[in-house]
Amino acid sequence: MAGSKDDILLRVTGLKTYFFVRRGTVKAVDGVNFYIKRGEVLGIVGESACGKSVTGLSLLRLVPDPPGKIVGGHIFLEGEDLLLKSEEEMRKLRGSKITMIQQNPDSSLNPVFRIGNQVAEAISLHQELKDKALHNKVVEILGLVNIPSPEARMRDYPHQMSGGMRQRVAGAIALSCQANLLIADEPTTNLDVTTQAEYLKLLEEVQKVTGCAIIFITHDFGIVSKICTRVAVMYAGKIVEAGPTIDIMQKPRHPYTFALLDSVPKLGSRGTLLRTIEGQPPEPVDLPPSCAFAVRCPMAKDRCFKENPEEVRIDDNHYVSCFHVE
Repeated sequence: MAGSKDDILLRVTGLKTYFFVRRGTVKAVDGVNFYIKRGEVLGIVGESACGKSVTGLSLLRLVPDPPGKIVGGHIFLEGEDLLLKSEEEMRKLRGSKITMIQQNPDSSLNPVFRIGNQVAEAISLHQELKDKALHNKVVEILGLVNIPSPEARMRDYPHQMSGGMRQRVAGAIALSCQANLLIADEPTTNLDVTTQAEYLKLLEEVQKVTGCAIIFITHDFGIVSKICTRVAVMYAGKIVEAGPTIDIMQKPRHPYTFALLDSVPKLGSRGTLLRTIEGQPPEPVDLPPSCAFAVRCPMAKDRCFKENPEEVRIDDNHYVSCFHVE
């Protein structure tokens, strides 16, 4: 994929993350390629279990082992391959260079520690602040994510806050050390529509202040259209289409991208049934050696059931893995 070396923050090539279970080998991420530039927002979109979250965990090298293992590829962050780093080196990078907001804030927050202590932990580890300087930094970070009365709320426990507030605190922890790359793994899934809109606006404001790049993992093309500059569409562990958001939204080339966009509700379509994608994704332990979407694709031909399509370049920034665009 394109992108000049000077402005690329992260480049992933041939990433493969497999899970070795009793039933066989689950190829959760199978030869993924993408990049993200400094200060941009890249959306990774697809159905559940397509490999989006495992991709995010792979970047941080937090895939549970066993049964998971990164078995191939490269993850270059600012030119350094994270897969060659020791665990001690990765601990120093997590939070300071690359960080993550998980889908469920309750999995990120410890219920028995106060909010302020949890935000302070990452700051003290990476920035070595203490006492008053640490206290002031925690207040500043909580204020950055729009926690009202941060000096008072930092003494609260997670259960004393709403879901939206807890998600903001999880964001504060991720942003506390001003990492260059933030991975947001469906952080708005459990929020109501109003809180979701506020959270997306907050992420945009935080990005303007910190200048960080964001990988936004989601299944919602509506969110992608609002905040992402580029988008990568995943299916069965592979990226099947990637390009500028406006190109993907207006001129999708892969049949799966077409289908995802058709399933999004549109203004003026009240009373009409949403289109659905027929069939089910293939069993992850029994992926075909051919195009994984072929069994659900209305455009599939004999070749699609026999071969796996290579990536085709549409233009400098738009790529598709499909025989129908050759």
